[in-house]
Amino acid sequence: LSPEAMGSMIAALCALSAGGAALSYFAGIDESADYVFNETQVDKLTGLHARVAMIGAAALAMVTFGLALRLDWYGVLPGHLLAQESTLIFGKEQLALPRLLHALSLAWLIARFVPRDSAWMHTAWAAAIGRVGRYSLETFCLGLFLSWAAGAVLHFHPGHLAALDPPLIAAGCVLMALFARFLDRKRTILPQIQTA
Repeated sequence: LSPEAMGSMIAALCALSAGGAALSYFAGIDESADYVFNETQVDKLTGLHARVAMIGAAALAMVTFGLALRLDWYGVLPGHLLAQESTLIFGKEQLALPRLLHALSLAWLIARFVPRDSAWMHTAWAAAIGRVGRYSLETFCLGLFLSWAAGAVLHFHPGHLAALDPPLIAAGCVLMALFARFLDRKRTILPQIQTA
C-alpha cells in the first residue's frame, strides 16, 4: 500500500473511532439522564411520578381529614377531637378553603384512580350518575329545594334524625337521577319533534 492510502485508512479509522466514542457518550448521557430521573422523580413504593404521588398523598390526607371531621361533628368519634363546626372555616356560604380543598381532592382522586372503561362504568347506576353530572346545574337547583324540604322534615321531627336522614338522602338522590333522566329524554325528543 502506498503511504497516502495508508494515511487515509488511518484517518478514516480515527474518524470512525471518534464517531463511535461520541455515540457511546451521548447514549451514556441518555442512559444516565433516565437513571437520574428515575432515582429522583419516581416514587419507589408506588412507581408513580413523585409529584403525582405527593399530590395523591395530599389529596388522600385532605379527604381523610374531611371524613374524620364530619364523623367528629356527628359524635361518632370519642369527644370533640377536631375543630368545632364553624361556617367561617368550613361553611358553604363563604366557599371556605377546607371545603374547596376537600372537593378538589376528591375530584382529583376520582379522576386519577377510577378507570373510565371498566365494566361497572357501563351499568345503569353509573349512567344515572353521568346524567346527573351532565345536567349538574339543573340537578343542583333541584337539590337546593330538596335539601330545604328535607331540612324542614328534620326540623319538625328532631328526635328521628338517625331514622329519617338516610331515607331522605336516598330519596333525594333518586329524585335528582330521575330529573336528569327526564332532562336527557327531553333533549333527545325535542329535536325529533322539531325536524318532523
